[in-house]
Amino acid sequence: MNLNKKFYYINKIDDDIYKIINHKKDNFTVVAAYGGFFGSLVYRVIAGTDEKFVWNETFSSSNENLNPIQWPKYIEGFTIYNKFTVEETKALLKGDVVWNPSFRENHATAAHIGIEVIENMSSRDIIKYFKKNKVLLLRTHHIYSYQNLKCKFIRVCGNLRTILPKFNKTGLRYYGYKNIYPVGKDLVYDLDIEKLLNDDYDIFLNEYLSLCSFLDILPNINNVRSFILLFNERLKRFHLTLS
Repeated sequence: MNLNKKFYYINKIDDDIYKIINHKKDNFTVVAAYGGFFGSLVYRVIAGTDEKFVWNETFSSSNENLNPIQWPKYIEGFTIYNKFTVEETKALLKGDVVWNPSFRENHATAAHIGIEVIENMSSRDIIKYFKKNKVLLLRTHHIYSYQNLKCKFIRVCGNLRTILPKFNKTGLRYYGYKNIYPVGKDLVYDLDIEKLLNDDYDIFLNEYLSLCSFLDILPNINNVRSFILLFNERLKRFHLTLS
């Protein structure tokens, strides 16, 4: 099966979006990850590292006014994304994948963000969040869209099975996920999600500092590490409920 079909794209990125980003390339950075590859978590890590990135309270995906790497105080997790029914999913994906995660799984194993992927955005949406003295982080599931972009591009790579081997028993992730390999291109940082989420502090630190160096930002090591450790704990707790 074609990999791009397996990792489905709902929409293509509008040409006007590319034009806006490339016209002001220093004011944009794109985070690209297939669905389920922790792209929202990576977005939060970057936005929570340096205040040069735009942060809107609607991005927090919570009724609370939170910073990017702050967990909700009053509920278990961030707002869940809308779930497709089995019938809706089959219609969208022609029967290849049924994506219907439970509320618990969606709430416990994701760090959803409140800004849309750019394939679901209009030019007006981009302009609404743009600030001339800041960098607007954007996100996409099109991990090869760096080919049409001139801004910095964070591409999430790795193999989720090394993190959570039982997730093939769930709806939120997997269905034959393969390794996502680095591409080694200019302006592209191939972020190894296995290293960023690693329990080993030194492995995490090396990956995080490399990311910061690529983005030319000062690291926020303690706060980012705390956010990731709690995220890992949540993943492992949910993982233990899988047979």
